[in-house]
Amino acid sequence: DKDYGYPSAKFLESIFLSEFDLRESEYIKSMQKTTADWLSADHTFKSVMNIGYPRKVDGKWVKVYNALFCVLNEYGQIIKWRFTRSTESDETKALFQELSCRLKAQNNHIAAMYVDNCCQIRNKMRAFFDDNKLQVKLDLFHAIHRFLATIPKRLRARKIIAREYRNVFRAIGD
Repeated sequence: DKDYGYPSAKFLESIFLSEFDLRESEYIKSMQKTTADWLSADHTFKSVMNIGYPRKVDGKWVKVYNALFCVLNEYGQIIKWRFTRSTESDETKALFQELSCRLKAQNNHIAAMYVDNCCQIRNKMRAFFDDNKLQVKLDLFHAIHRFLATIPKRLRARKIIAREYRNVFRAIGD
């Protein structure tokens, strides 16, 4: 629009941030009420690329976090999250302790958990949720990725195998 122009990125950012500030307690309360029968947990890296500040000395962008760790329920709702500086499990220890206490207080039992490193954290998750029968399994994305990584890239049929392999996990009727 020639007369009024377009809102700047900083202006739009300030609108979103002010909205979040106004409703932050509502978001937290809503998340704390959310329950789960099973969990999916993983780090995401792209969502934190712009969280940082320009260094005063040289103006270079300094990232504050390297990842966002999200725990979702079976409906894809975020029930707990935390910014992290690494993918080490020590950074998420408090998150799982808090989540375990919350779910116990809700009398909510988790049947299964899907993660990218099931073998390394299975015993820790069972300890957090005080459940030796808790199923901790590799999530579908990483399972497919690990399978495809075993197929040589020079193999002509690799693309066809990759495209067809994902169909193994479709729901009946999909």
